[in-house]
Amino acid sequence: MKKAIFVLVLVSAIVFPALCRAQAVGGTWKGKWLSIAGVGTGAITASLVQSGGVVSGKVVLANTSCGTVTVTVSGTVLPSGMAILRGTFKCSAAKSYPFVAHAWTNGAFAAGTYALGPISPNTWADFGSFKMVKQK
Repeated sequence: MKKAIFVLVLVSAIVFPALCRAQAVGGTWKGKWLSIAGVGTGAITASLVQSGGVVSGKVVLANTSCGTVTVTVSGTVLPSGMAILRGTFKCSAAKSYPFVAHAWTNGAFAAGTYALGPISPNTWADFGSFKMVKQK
C-alpha cells in the first residue's frame, strides 16, 4: 500500500504541474487577418512577453479602416491554449477605442477572432479572424 501511495504522489508531482502551465506565447508572431465586416485583409504582427499565464506586448494590424493600428495589449493565456488579449487603439487623434482578441494556440500557431471598436454606437472599426505563426 505504501508503494502505491508513493507512486501516485510522484506521478501527481510530475504530471499536474505540466498540465497547469500556460502555453508559451512570448515572442514574435506574424500572420494575416481577414475582416468579417468587409474591410478586407492585412498583415498582423504580435510582439509578446509572457510571465506565467500573464501576457503583454504590442499587436499591429495593417490595412484596417483606421490605417495601420498598433495596440498595446495585456491579458492571459491558459494551459488549454486559450489566450485573451485586451487593449486600446486610436482611430483618430481624439479618442482611444477598445481592442480584444481571443485565440487558441499550441505555442507555435495561433488562430482566433479580433474586434476593433466600437468607434461609435453600433459602429465597429473592424472585426474578423486571424491566423499567426510564431517566428523563430
